[in-house]
Amino acid sequence: MEYVNNNKTPAESEEIREREERKLEASEGVRRERDSKRDRRKKPEGYEQHPAEEKTYEVFGLKNSFDNLSVSSDDRGRMTLAVSSQKSFHGATLDATKKKLRGSRRRTKYEHWGEFYTDPAARGMGAFAFRTRKNLPEHRILREFKGTANKYVDPARLEALPFLTLEEDRERLAELRSREGSSSADFSERLALEQTIVRKTELENRFIRKLRIARRQTYAKPVTEYTEPEQVVRAVTDGADGADGDETGEENIQEK
Repeated sequence: MEYVNNNKTPAESEEIREREERKLEASEGVRRERDSKRDRRKKPEGYEQHPAEEKTYEVFGLKNSFDNLSVSSDDRGRMTLAVSSQKSFHGATLDATKKKLRGSRRRTKYEHWGEFYTDPAARGMGAFAFRTRKNLPEHRILREFKGTANKYVDPARLEALPFLTLEEDRERLAELRSREGSSSADFSERLALEQTIVRKTELENRFIRKLRIARRQTYAKPVTEYTEPEQVVRAVTDGADGADGDETGEENIQEK
């Protein structure tokens, strides 16, 4: 059954946000990075490819205390982002579908810019992966990865990569700022949410930098099918009122 993320209630969203924040604190975000050389032919972690699929080899990975992201590429400039789990936040034994996505039993959802893979037995709660169809810029890869994950994966699984839920946090922050006569509880939530957005944006910037380096080192030919201008990713806490103090957390992405 296809999971479509269109039925979250406000209570569910708040519960997920609080759990995600506790998990982010406990894991210190995405804190361990690994660089892989494609000439060593390292297989992606947490994703066993389909036997008929053109092989991809890991170019880098990000890992925190609970979850793992493995980024790999093939010889035609297509990238695969695979998300799996190492252990449960609450210490419970993990289902095998969360630890690894097996290509031989995956379900494929075809999108315009790529393919999204899930385990049909996991009902949106297992490991998942996104594979691009072309050699795309890193901002486009991340945008499509986020969009498809929101469509086919249970919201709780998005906790695996904190920056996947940045847009929801920004929408919630805008809602809190729009309220007249906000209570002290709303003010406290707003301050906490602003700090969370800054932290998640830093993680996203780090990921984009790693993806840019890996993509340009891996691909033998430049992007010709699609191009889009470089972007500056900022923590969207801009526009806070004077009581919030100076804005922090903005980071420019610069080429080295």
